[in-house]
Amino acid sequence: MQLEMKPSQWIWVLILCLSGAGTGSAWLQGWGENASQAAPDGWQRLEEKVPFRRSDLLGSLGPSSASYALDHFQGLVAQHPSTKWDIELTLGAGGEARIALAGRAPKVAFGMAPTTAGNQLIGDGIFLSRTGSGIVEALSFGSGQQRSLNCQGSLPAPDGQRYRLSLTKTARGFTAESGAERMDCESPQGSGNPILIAGLERIRIVSSTTDAGSFSSPFMSYAGGVGALLGILCVLGIWRIERRLGADRRVAVLTSTPLLLSWSLQGADRMLIVENMRMPGLSETSLAVVVPLILTACLKLAHHAALRARSNPHVVKGLRNSALICTAGFLVISLASQPKWAMAIGYFTIAGAFFGLLVGINAVANRARLVNLLSLVFLSLTILSAEWAVRWTQTGHTWTPTGRMNHDMQLGWTRSTLSDFEALEKAEPTTYPSSGYPVSIQPDSNKTRWICLGSSATGGAFQNDNLAEFYPARIQELLEREVQVLNQGVGGWTSFHIAQYFEREAASLKPDVISIYIGHNDILTRSSKPYKDLYENWKTQGAPKTPLPSFRLFQGFRFLMSSLLNNASSTAVPVEDARENLLNIHRIASTYNAKILLIPEAITPDSASLRDYDTMLRELSDTHPDMAYLDAPSLLLQGGGNHFLDDVHLSQ
Repeated sequence: MQLEMKPSQWIWVLILCLSGAGTGSAWLQGWGENASQAAPDGWQRLEEKVPFRRSDLLGSLGPSSASYALDHFQGLVAQHPSTKWDIELTLGAGGEARIALAGRAPKVAFGMAPTTAGNQLIGDGIFLSRTGSGIVEALSFGSGQQRSLNCQGSLPAPDGQRYRLSLTKTARGFTAESGAERMDCESPQGSGNPILIAGLERIRIVSSTTDAGSFSSPFMSYAGGVGALLGILCVLGIWRIERRLGADRRVAVLTSTPLLLSWSLQGADRMLIVENMRMPGLSETSLAVVVPLILTACLKLAHHAALRARSNPHVVKGLRNSALICTAGFLVISLASQPKWAMAIGYFTIAGAFFGLLVGINAVANRARLVNLLSLVFLSLTILSAEWAVRWTQTGHTWTPTGRMNHDMQLGWTRSTLSDFEALEKAEPTTYPSSGYPVSIQPDSNKTRWICLGSSATGGAFQNDNLAEFYPARIQELLEREVQVLNQGVGGWTSFHIAQYFEREAASLKPDVISIYIGHNDILTRSSKPYKDLYENWKTQGAPKTPLPSFRLFQGFRFLMSSLLNNASSTAVPVEDARENLLNIHRIASTYNAKILLIPEAITPDSASLRDYDTMLRELSDTHPDMAYLDAPSLLLQGGGNHFLDDVHLSQ
């Protein structure tokens, strides 16, 4: 660093320091947030078994490196029993916690994969919830059933502050204390270890002390400050090296400015951005570092490639040097991204070579001929090479050209909302409901006809890939030849899709009985607008008829802009919209004298998120004599994990 700089030139150093501080703090805090997802010493962590942790389901608490975080029914189980447990935790709005001093997680049935349903709790303990004004109950948890314990006293309801709870084993059961309040509960002396199971929304475990030991913050509480200092030192060091390599002082600073994005990305909903960008391997903890670093690396490669091209008196040799620098840089970036196929590395390397030629030809424009033509050629070849490189990555497989359903273990099912709308408009029956429309039907006019409507828990789309394993097939087996049961469920569908479909196909279905198993996708799916409004906008404006969606890079740009501009803050189908959809189905069904069975979808462990929806279904059945209500959640949860493949899909 040159101390003889003019006072006005210190602004460049300030920009460098801000860039390094943002990236360094994001890096170290991301490291700490990863640590918060681990298990403390002496504890086992029960991981979630849902394929996709959506940001809109995490509640009001963001990530933190100062406490252990649990969400999506994750849990912590102590490896040793204890007679006393002091725990301090924070619950976000809607957050839940099931806590037992002597509890255990049920074993998974032989031959079945571990599921979210298995992350339940067996034992007696305390249930905390920040639903409404807050809930505190002493319950006996077991095999999906919960019953109240006989207790004396009470505990304060949890709020947004830290909640301190102390559990102590007694001769007759256990005592629970929080602040100045106490609850004495009768409970049989069961065996087990301290265990805590979260609900769907994120909670934070600030500290814990048992007979076997204690834990608190998983990472340094001052991670941001230490990371900022390290980042500043690294950026200043790189700037000094660039100066020695001949880089202009100001350009070396300007090419570092993408690092300033780390500040805004740290405060953004990073999980929402990652999910909308659909890039496997990019996590909420790495986003604020990886994206700014890649942008900075590309700018610095271009700058140094241009320097080498200009410094060589021979145009061809200068272009060669420029191409070599960018080729090596793109090779390193592609290897760091851990591509799934080697072809991706090859195409990225080729893209780097053409990018280097593009930079080089413009750097020596005053000495070269046909600059505009060569620039256009090199730019086209760079884009084409990058396009093919992306197609050979896992990211390219999620950036699908038509928005068709594609599954990734991190990203879940990535079919777009618009593709579902298109499938509704085309109304093309399928042999298996993997393209957004039900299977084709062959009605039998001589039998009573039962139409099963719902989403993937009904239609079976993308779950076991076998319609014979889903409940409509079981109903058909039970009723044998008396009734024709038609499975018309589709993965991803909501009551909105079902109402649109039924209005179109009721004449061909001619139902006698209609069962609707629904709720999960309506309430737990987030959208920029409710589906009713989105559908009207789509029908009015339509979709652009261009070849652009077939390009992965275009899809990636579209997903990036969506992640930056779309908060996806609306419920896909609010309760009142769902009521309207079901009443439309009822109106049409009445013309066929059909009966309707309303069935709320079960989620395990049970969540408060669907209670208003379930109440609406029950009220509809109470006010319409040709509607009935089946309390499936109560029935299915009695069987615990044996009835579920994950949080919502049913086992055989």
